[in-house]
Amino acid sequence: MEPKSENKKSTSQNGFTIWHGMNFSTMLKFLTLRPNLHYSKLPRLAGLIPICMSNSFWSFWEDVFYARKVQQTQMKDPIFILGHWRSGTTLLHNLMTLDDRYCFPNMYQCLFPTHFLLTGSTIPYWTESLLPESRPMDNMATGWDIPQEDEFALVNMSLKSIYMLLAFQGRVHEYERFYTLKHAPAAERRLFKEVLDLLLRKITYLNKGKQIIVKSPGHTLKVQILLEMYPNAKFVYIYRHPYKVINSSFNLRRVLYPLNDFGKTTYEGLEEETMDLYHQAITNYELDKQHIPAGNLYELRYEDFEQEPDVHLRKIYETLNLGDFAPVQKKLDPMMPELKKYKKNKFQMDEARKRYLYEKLKFAFDLYGYDPELAPSANHSSV
Repeated sequence: MEPKSENKKSTSQNGFTIWHGMNFSTMLKFLTLRPNLHYSKLPRLAGLIPICMSNSFWSFWEDVFYARKVQQTQMKDPIFILGHWRSGTTLLHNLMTLDDRYCFPNMYQCLFPTHFLLTGSTIPYWTESLLPESRPMDNMATGWDIPQEDEFALVNMSLKSIYMLLAFQGRVHEYERFYTLKHAPAAERRLFKEVLDLLLRKITYLNKGKQIIVKSPGHTLKVQILLEMYPNAKFVYIYRHPYKVINSSFNLRRVLYPLNDFGKTTYEGLEEETMDLYHQAITNYELDKQHIPAGNLYELRYEDFEQEPDVHLRKIYETLNLGDFAPVQKKLDPMMPELKKYKKNKFQMDEARKRYLYEKLKFAFDLYGYDPELAPSANHSSV
């Protein structure tokens, strides 16, 4: 019943994993948690040691030169882009960050979060050629300086992230508390706040006080804790047809697991975990969004945004009072033909799979008004 992708992609990360940004002490803590191990992945694990030791060296000197300056940095409340994985958050982030009046976390900063202030102008220059041209799961371009989700930084700095599941497959019960952090111990909630604030403060310092635009699908489940940290933060939420999101999320996990794990890759329980996370993301967001101050939230449907990105970006600017949209429009106009040509992964589904997913995700179809596209007999029997 699994969908088949029509667009096959290269899955190379050229040796990079999300774990290469850990300091050596964090790597040791990571190992004490006993990640899944298999002899075929031991070279990958061994390869972390020199990189993590290097990270610790550079982190020490970054603290020496920059810690006080970062601590004294005044930061404006962030703008958070929310939405379940594969809902269009990356496209939205890329377009919103065309505006030079705002700053954002880039790939290098998120993968090496503890020393980018010190090394960000040198190491990326010498290693750019090592990066793949596009992400392993889709057609989005890669590069050290492109916008990136801060969840990669958070997992490297704290190990308090749902991305821990990439190395601990089949152990959701150990890390499910990181979905929302609502039921996590106070110490873990405090650590999350400290690490996120430090990261955003460092990026703000580097960009001379510009307001930051942050994108991380994981934050969709954490609106409550984000508002505790930044009561006047602004939010943009994007949602997409459940079939597209779920099928693409399955593909995302199938691609990222073997590229970032240290054990024998297993997909057991993949669909159940993915659909459970989808349900939790949407229900938690819908529950918590009522606490966002009026005028600080804009919601949009991906299918509408894809057709008229300039129209919806203008509405985001007007609703959230982000300033004059004209400079962004000038940058966006020459990009419009290319945006229209962008090719997304396509998934073939038979009627049985549609019916199966609809029965599992009916709440989302009802909430967002999407057509389940079922044949009349199947549609009737599913309601």
